[in-house]
Amino acid sequence: MKTTMPRAAARAAIAAAAIAPMVLAAPTLASAAPSADARSAGETTAEVTFHNDRGTTATCGSILHFFGSPLSWFGLPPAVAVPPGGSASQQIPFITPGIHTLSWWCDVPGDQVYTGNEGPVPVGGISVAIVEGINQLTGN
Repeated sequence: MKTTMPRAAARAAIAAAAIAPMVLAAPTLASAAPSADARSAGETTAEVTFHNDRGTTATCGSILHFFGSPLSWFGLPPAVAVPPGGSASQQIPFITPGIHTLSWWCDVPGDQVYTGNEGPVPVGGISVAIVEGINQLTGN
């Protein structure tokens, strides 16, 4: 006796087999994206630390936006190499004390370019105190 699978069932099985690896891998890929955090490193300097959870070295950089305006300052060096599973830092010197925002990017070879924003980034004594006070009040 010969058994046959209906065409619709065969198509569904093939589609499920093709999609399953993407669906199962999606949470792993999303959690492994590079990230960055920024903090004050003195009265006129910010420090950005990049974290790379990918399997290859990433090239990362950042731009600090003064008080959320279009006026910007690049980090020095302009880009840093972040080893797989590691971290690297970048300094942004000679900036006006205040509360700023930061845009960052990480280019992972063979993968996409990851981007993000950080803020508020307080630089200088009173700015740090203001942001920490607001974060305590709001529970952030």
